[in-house]
Amino acid sequence: MRIQKYILQLTFSAQMKLKSGNNMEAYRIIRLLLVGVVLSTPQAYSQPIHDDYNANGHEYVDLGLSVLWATCNIGAESPEGYGDYFAWGETLPKSDYSLKTYKWCNGEMYTYTKYCDDREYGADGFVDTLIALEKCDDPAIAQWGGDWRMPNQLEYEELLINSTREWMQVNGINGYRFTSKVPGYEGKSIFLPCSGIKIKDKLLYSNEYGRYWSSDLYAHGQTLRFGIVKPVSSARNTAEASIIMFDESLVLDGLNLKVSGLPVRAVIKVNGKGYVMP
Repeated sequence: MRIQKYILQLTFSAQMKLKSGNNMEAYRIIRLLLVGVVLSTPQAYSQPIHDDYNANGHEYVDLGLSVLWATCNIGAESPEGYGDYFAWGETLPKSDYSLKTYKWCNGEMYTYTKYCDDREYGADGFVDTLIALEKCDDPAIAQWGGDWRMPNQLEYEELLINSTREWMQVNGINGYRFTSKVPGYEGKSIFLPCSGIKIKDKLLYSNEYGRYWSSDLYAHGQTLRFGIVKPVSSARNTAEASIIMFDESLVLDGLNLKVSGLPVRAVIKVNGKGYVMP
């Protein structure tokens, strides 16, 4: 019942935004409305709320969103643990995060061999049409198995819109607690630590800021700032992929060079709970 009420509220909000000429905000609301419609179908809620919050040996939290969020980073043993770091499109941690060791290029810029739609960046003019990680290149699938996977950009947007954010320390580690605002799920939360970034063999900015991979490449012309969506062009930057990033002053989406090492916070769909975004 609360999902149906939520859909009605979104429908009214979208109509008001369109009447006022705020088409970008209306577009954002319509996207959320589509998610709400899918979530309200019988198959999405054919299973009861689960008492078992563990899948393949890894715990998750139900925030009332379209997917269930892991309580820890991949490779971590606690919510505040940094865990392992991955270059985008690679499934194993390593000691050197650089073009020389990146799986999907030939050791230098402009020699990409996968996830490349710009001939200038591709090895010998190579291009493909891939704009999101394939399953074989998803570290969440490789490391945790089952239905675990890396979240996409829209799922991060959903998390930002439907949660409150609190900067805090857990056992001396800075980060944000995201607490659900969804009716019936208030108080459910996840903690994302400021795990920094690995460049070459160095861990930089740990306990200062956080950056987390999404499964999407970054689209130039698109920006998600607390749920406000601007138009998207067809251009994508071969050298970069989309992320969520934060420090004490802000939380927003962004981009990062794919060769860098970043942590991954996985999501899952369990027994029909949650809708896998298109």
